[in-house]
Amino acid sequence: MRALRLLELPVIRDDKAEHLEESGLYYRAASRWLAVFDQHQSEDAREWLIKRREQCLSKVGDPLADRARRRREYKAMARYAG
Repeated sequence: MRALRLLELPVIRDDKAEHLEESGLYYRAASRWLAVFDQHQSEDAREWLIKRREQCLSKVGDPLADRARRRREYKAMARYAG
């Protein structure tokens, strides 16, 4: 029953948020979806927007892990640059 309910949710379009997603700017897109969320009163629309925002946030990488990986790579390069 719940899966059927999800299929009935409206699809909301926002060109700016979709463009940010296509550009890989997921934090900014999630922020934009939140602004769109504030403009809608419908419970179904808000539920759809929450799910879309969660999709964006799930695509965001871990900046601390990326930083640690780059640091290890730079140290390894420095050792062999001699």
